[in-house]
Amino acid sequence: MVHYGAQLDAQDADGLTPLHMAAGYANARTLRVLVAAGADIELTGESQGTPFEVVKSLGEYEWSQVYASGKKMGKKKDEKLQKLKQCVDILLDPEQVRKDNTWDDLLEETLRVISI
Repeated sequence: MVHYGAQLDAQDADGLTPLHMAAGYANARTLRVLVAAGADIELTGESQGTPFEVVKSLGEYEWSQVYASGKKMGKKKDEKLQKLKQCVDILLDPEQVRKDNTWDDLLEETLRVISI
């Protein structure tokens, strides 16, 4: 979709963008594609804030759930936290993401994401 000119900063009725959606699902691959393609990481949703704030709130939720239960983190939670960390890294340094990616890589990654 990015390759064909999709509007990266389109907002829904709540002001959420594709970056917010990717952040909400801790989808680091999609975040990387959108950021590298030039999506605005500063746009805020009405109740969500920026995509970074979405990721941060999810991370805090996951940690509080783990500590509140007093149980060890299972593999699934560990993977979710790792994905959240990747999202934070992407959103904290979008220029590095843009510099590191080429359009061929972006297209290939986008097609992989779409096929999932």
